[in-house]
Amino acid sequence: HLADEIVAPSQAIAQTVGKKWRIDPSRVSQIPLVYEPSPALLAIPVETNTQRISYVGRLECRKGVQDLARAIRRVLRKHPRVHFRFVGAVGMSGEPGVDMKEYILRTVPTHLHSQLEFTGNVPPEEIPRYLGETDICVFPSHWESFGFVVLEAMAAGRAIVCTNNSGMAELLNYGEFGLLVPPKKPRAIAKSLLRLLADPTLGHDFGRRARHEGLARYSQASVVPRQLHSYERAIAQRRTPFRTPAPQLKDFRTWLADHIQPPPNKQRA
Repeated sequence: HLADEIVAPSQAIAQTVGKKWRIDPSRVSQIPLVYEPSPALLAIPVETNTQRISYVGRLECRKGVQDLARAIRRVLRKHPRVHFRFVGAVGMSGEPGVDMKEYILRTVPTHLHSQLEFTGNVPPEEIPRYLGETDICVFPSHWESFGFVVLEAMAAGRAIVCTNNSGMAELLNYGEFGLLVPPKKPRAIAKSLLRLLADPTLGHDFGRRARHEGLARYSQASVVPRQLHSYERAIAQRRTPFRTPAPQLKDFRTWLADHIQPPPNKQRA
C-alpha cells in the first residue's frame, strides 16, 4: 500500500494480490520476466514424431500431476503406443506416506506401466534433450504465477496443453499457442491430448507459432525498456510530496486493525 511502484509478471498474480490486499488495479503494472531461449532449444525440429507426452516439473499436488495420472488411461485406450514421461523430482501426493510416483503407478493400471517413465530430477542442461524426445508437453498446474517450463516448451516448438486459470495461459496468449484446459479436470486433459495426437499438424502449427511469435514478448529487447520505465515511474513518484493519498493510508490501517490481534492484556497501539 505504501509502494511507489507495484509490478507483476502476469495478470494472474496481479489480480490475486490486488484482491487479497485491496489494491486499486490501476496501480499495478504488468511486466513479464525476461526469457532468452538457449540455442539447443531453438535447434529442436518442430515436426517430431516420438509418440511421447512429457510433463516437466516437480511431481506434486499443486502441479496437478494427479489429474494427469487420471487422464493417462483414457489416452492409452485410443493410442496404446504413446509413452508418458515425467521429468522432475518426486514430491508427495495428497495421500499420507505416498509419494507422487507411487500414486501415479497406483492410478494407472499395472498392464500400462510399461508406457510410463520417471527420470527423477535432471540438470537444466539436459532439458533440451528431453524436450526434443517428446511431441506434446502437458502442464496441468492448479495455479501458476508465470511458468518458465512453458516458455522452454514454446522455445522447443512443442505442442502444449496447460491450465487456463493462471499465468501459464497468458504465456500461450489464451490459446493462440497451445490448448487450454480447466484445472482439476482429467477428462479435459485427456480430450486435449487426444486431439493433438489425432492431428499432429495442429501441434506442429502451435509449436512453430509459439517459437517465432509467442517468445518475442519475453525477450530482453521487449521487457527491459518496460522495466526501465517502471523504475522511472517509481523515482518520479518518490519525488512527489504527499505521494500516498490519505484515504489509502486509512484503508491500510483499518486492514491492519482487522487482521492483527493485540498482545493479551495490552491495549492496541
